[in-house]
Amino acid sequence: IDHVHWGLMLSNAQDLTAGRTPYKEIFIQYGFLTTLIHGIAYAFAGGNLHALISVTAIAYAIGLWVVSVLGRSITKDATLSLYAVLTLLLLHPITICPWSNYLAFPLLMLGLYGVTVASSRAAVLFSGIAFGLAVLTREGLAPSVVLFLVGSIVIDLLARNRNGCESVRHAAFLFVGMLIPLLIFLLYLVRLDVVSYWVGLSWYLPKIYIETYFPHIAGLGAAKLLFQQISSGLLRLDVRWILISAMILANAFVLVLFLLKRRRLVSADSAKLALFSLLLISSALHLPEIFRIATGSAVGLINLYLLLKAARLQHLAFIGLAIPMLVTIAPEDSGENFSTTNYFFPSKQVIESATKVQEPTYFRGQRWDAEAQHFYGSIQNDLKEISRRCTVRYQYNYTYDVFLKVLSPFEQYQLAPFFTESRMSALRKDLDVDAKIRDHKDLVIFQQTPNASVSDFVPPPGFSAFKSYKTPRTNFLYRDNALLIIVPTDCLGSLAP
Repeated sequence: IDHVHWGLMLSNAQDLTAGRTPYKEIFIQYGFLTTLIHGIAYAFAGGNLHALISVTAIAYAIGLWVVSVLGRSITKDATLSLYAVLTLLLLHPITICPWSNYLAFPLLMLGLYGVTVASSRAAVLFSGIAFGLAVLTREGLAPSVVLFLVGSIVIDLLARNRNGCESVRHAAFLFVGMLIPLLIFLLYLVRLDVVSYWVGLSWYLPKIYIETYFPHIAGLGAAKLLFQQISSGLLRLDVRWILISAMILANAFVLVLFLLKRRRLVSADSAKLALFSLLLISSALHLPEIFRIATGSAVGLINLYLLLKAARLQHLAFIGLAIPMLVTIAPEDSGENFSTTNYFFPSKQVIESATKVQEPTYFRGQRWDAEAQHFYGSIQNDLKEISRRCTVRYQYNYTYDVFLKVLSPFEQYQLAPFFTESRMSALRKDLDVDAKIRDHKDLVIFQQTPNASVSDFVPPPGFSAFKSYKTPRTNFLYRDNALLIIVPTDCLGSLAP
């Protein structure tokens, strides 16, 4: 159960379908198109978390299919293409959360197809549009996409695939295509009058995140972190990190061969593919998790198999990679060790203890243990009771459990649906929770506190602890902690049995 990542995507989809204003009333952290896709799935496929995870898995599957099409077109070898896409699937076979990387993946692959394989102006324009949509899905992709588009034009010039005028026209169609969805999005922001809110979440917030949570990626720190992760994987003989290392080296080698004018060995399309794969490693620099590589950079497996074919090792290599990756799809320590590729894959004990969720309906279709179901079911019932009996309008979440926001019938009175440190909260000066608690007292507060300190917890003046909850054991939250719901003291009498 991932209250943080799953909860944020579910909360955003819920807010969008409820008609709340993007960026001003919805904490869209990665890209508007992610929230829009999830909102559509939420509205038409069940109104629950299962709908979001399903549409995300479908997007990943479409991306894998486009990789297979790319592989066939670039390698001219159906078997090699099959090896590449099956290796990618075994590298990361489970969509672990409804995250923007998965939704951007098929759009990135479609854009790459238009730049490499397709040649008509319409296809090039479509490629640019696909890249623009990918950026709207995950805005952090913008630097890599722009660098790739510039680099692909340089590759064409070096390969003499086009004369100067043709290259200019090609570049124009690429960038015009990318700008079309971006300009439409900008007009949308202007119409809603939320440009300043978008700037806060898309420009200032990432800077604060990096300085607060990822200071190690400053300068060459990001590359160092990835190198350490790869080195650690190689020392552990982790087949997935061995594969990723080989893929990075293979694509770097392809790019060098192209620049050395070994054009008989390396085509311009392979060089573009190599550049694309290497640039998209940037998605995994702040957190070198395999799913971030699998949803972008891993398309470079096509070039790896091309080199293996040149050495007549493609069949042996595929078998040597497939067997250990099959064996380790569900590692023995799954659910505990975050270095594994599928750390949400449940243990046998968890599977046996889980039953289908019926209530709360937001989680219907999941399989959770009884403790988790009871925890969230009790909270939802109590929040409904508070809403019915008390004049409370807002809620403030001092925890990182975004499922509380999903269950709450009250309006969010904070930047994000979870607790944010002071520099982040300051991006919304109109939401002064301290003043709200001091002067108005019209909100419910979610508070996490150590189990041993529950009886010693002192609520803010004018507030009282309504109820404490025994929290379920999960990967991200609540280890040895209890959850408290704090309500205005005037409201407490109305809630007495």
